[in-house]
Amino acid sequence: MNKKLWYLLIFVLGILGCSLTDRFNSSTDEITPPTIQPNQEAADRAQANFFQAIAESVGTEKFVYRISDEEVTSLIVIEILNKRADIPLSNVVIWFRPEQIHVTGNISGMSSTNIPFQIAAKPRVDKAGQLTFEVVSAKAGPFDFPDAVMTTITETLNETINNQKYDIRFESVEALEGELIVHGLQIESKK
Repeated sequence: MNKKLWYLLIFVLGILGCSLTDRFNSSTDEITPPTIQPNQEAADRAQANFFQAIAESVGTEKFVYRISDEEVTSLIVIEILNKRADIPLSNVVIWFRPEQIHVTGNISGMSSTNIPFQIAAKPRVDKAGQLTFEVVSAKAGPFDFPDAVMTTITETLNETINNQKYDIRFESVEALEGELIVHGLQIESKK
């Protein structure tokens, strides 16, 4: 697989990882997602913008990647969830608010009905330049999960993301109203 495609996949898996952990954690407030209809055009735009940002990042040039609510929802639903029968999620919506990523949807296959889930996570860049997430609340059906479970899920998610090898050093990530902005630098491969 193309190295740049791996970069995008790592980024998307990070966001998807937040959505998968949602079935384990919760907030006490119901989160109302925006109405987003996943579409191929938005998914393609997300990928094209990512590849363009990385391509423009040569030498010491930093990249800036912006992804909107519509683009991230479309990318994850169309390029991952619709292609993976083993991920029991449906009606997934991902959106950004200041300092948080929110994910809602339904979990299927756990009972005769779908169980709604919601999650809130804070994106961060650690001192080593790795993209990390802190799950701050999550809920599956009516059940909130305790802090200890959210801590375990956060650690597992970040270990999974950061065990991937990629040639990007993230410098900052900022969740704003309706978009996520990531700054970074493509680095030389140590291979």
